[in-house]
Amino acid sequence: MIAAIADQSTGIVWIKGGSTQTSYVDDTDTTGTSTDYGTGQTNTNAIITQAVAASNNDLSTYAAGVCDDYSVTVDSVTYDDWFLPSIDELAVMKTNLASTPEDRALYGFADSYYWSSSEGSAVTAGVQRFGDGYQHYDLKYFMGWVRAVRAF
Repeated sequence: MIAAIADQSTGIVWIKGGSTQTSYVDDTDTTGTSTDYGTGQTNTNAIITQAVAASNNDLSTYAAGVCDDYSVTVDSVTYDDWFLPSIDELAVMKTNLASTPEDRALYGFADSYYWSSSEGSAVTAGVQRFGDGYQHYDLKYFMGWVRAVRAF
């Protein structure tokens, strides 16, 4: 996994419509989003699918959409397969990229809450604070930060 070199947003909702748009399902159904490492792309696709179904086609208005819409061109190669990381993927980023204040400064991570693609309920989604690693689930209309990632 590789992280974008800068944040894609410093204040955006998880999804427009809050609990009116959700891919969350209870623990007996596995079709919703996951917290597991390696599921961020699948989660992002699920979020975008349900957002589009709710007529929210403007990717610039919510966290997963911003990541999905992100692209970078390096040496004539365009990388456009970015996604919103799962909560476990964010934890790995915190450990590997932003474990000290110097690391956070080097990689541009703020001591703020970053959205994950993992839903906690119909009204909440996971966030990771990069200062101390604290994770919790916040309301989907909270204005969180976003850092896109891609798998390689």
